[in-house]
Amino acid sequence: MPDNIDEVAVHIPASITEDQLRQLLGDCPNFTPDPLGLGSPYDYPEGLQMPNVRFDDQTGTETDHVKNLNDSWYEAVTTYSEEHN
Repeated sequence: MPDNIDEVAVHIPASITEDQLRQLLGDCPNFTPDPLGLGSPYDYPEGLQMPNVRFDDQTGTETDHVKNLNDSWYEAVTTYSEEHN
């Protein structure tokens, strides 16, 4: 395991819009619900693989924007979890 969580994080500029992030995630999903083909990801510890995300170059003034970006980042996995849990 890496010592620094940033070594395993996806780095995205904080200047990205929510719509741009959703489009990116539509083209490149940010999680794999069943990477080992074992069925429900909640039945085994290797389930639901998803990278951490870091929104780079924040100035400290866009707190609400970055919160919304984080919400968008987890939107699809939250929906998936609600449907399969």
